[in-house]
Amino acid sequence: MIATNNSIDIKKRQLNIELLRIICSIFICIHHFTINKYNISPANFNNEISNLKLTSLAFFINSFVIISVNVYFLISGYFGIKLNIKKIISLILNVIFYFVIFYFLDILLNYRTISANEYIYNFKNCLRTTWYIYVYIIIVLLSPILNKIVENLNKQIAKYIIIITFIFFSTIMFINPLNSIGINGGYSLISGIYLYLIGAIIKKYDFFAKGKKNNLIIYLCCNIINWLLSIFFIVIIKNKLIAVNIFLYNNPLIILSSISFLKLFLNINIKESKYSRNIILCFSKHVVTIYILQQFSNFTSNFYSLLLPNFVTNNIIILEIIYVIICSLIWFITSFIIDCLISLIIKNTINIVSEKLSIKIKNIFYKISKVIK
Repeated sequence: MIATNNSIDIKKRQLNIELLRIICSIFICIHHFTINKYNISPANFNNEISNLKLTSLAFFINSFVIISVNVYFLISGYFGIKLNIKKIISLILNVIFYFVIFYFLDILLNYRTISANEYIYNFKNCLRTTWYIYVYIIIVLLSPILNKIVENLNKQIAKYIIIITFIFFSTIMFINPLNSIGINGGYSLISGIYLYLIGAIIKKYDFFAKGKKNNLIIYLCCNIINWLLSIFFIVIIKNKLIAVNIFLYNNPLIILSSISFLKLFLNINIKESKYSRNIILCFSKHVVTIYILQQFSNFTSNFYSLLLPNFVTNNIIILEIIYVIICSLIWFITSFIIDCLISLIIKNTINIVSEKLSIKIKNIFYKISKVIK
């Protein structure tokens, strides 16, 4: 229903970046499908590996698609977010609406009743799994400060910030994480702000590799090294947990891969036509709610249960890859259609409510600012 990058008017959107956002959304679908199909999420990954060949394949696929969330934060920083209270409220209302509708659908389809305490617990769990959304909301609220910081940076200080934060947040905190710092493997506000600032600095000073070829090579090399490291920890070290944690968002290789993937698309020129523009923009404006839909565990698990058992690949690698891609695209398109249909029903209502609430909130802030003065 709404796009994460509220700083770019839809008429001025760059098709290469909108295409990147769509691809990252598909990557997220592939990531979620892969960890469910091959059971490689940290929560479910046990010490026993029944099929090393398929587990290695799962890590290989995950190596190339794990960058998506990092890329979204980088895009936001690159183009700069403009504080928009109405869009923040609209995003919050979307999350609440989708939780309510899909939770009640789950109750109806499974013929079960729930208590008020269970409903509250599940809503809190929903907020936890949609961590990217509320981190993004806080970054939007902080964007005037973050944008001002970048605006006042000279090139030397910008280089210093990139080097120090990369060494500390992406290297030291990845190798030896400290709970007191709050990096949380990249699933945190600090990491979101860090990537936002990196994206903004890249825009201002065009740091990092230039050209499509160089960035493609860096992207491929970082991901292949990550994959080899995960296999090393499984086969040689025999530590499955470390192998899974190789794919935490603050892994320095994943950070470099994310930056290179963004810069790769910044160097791509899409031949624009009326149809290509309309198609790309049509899909790109739904990427946030496609992400939100994937966070409802009961809904996604039911969807996966329909897809997972229905195709026998006999462990043939190329068939496994094709199957994962096809199922992920089905999930992406299904989520897109669901969001389009629901948008037709509630879009106007959410816009009206968001507008009224934003006016009230602005009035409150105005009164508070007068009191502070």
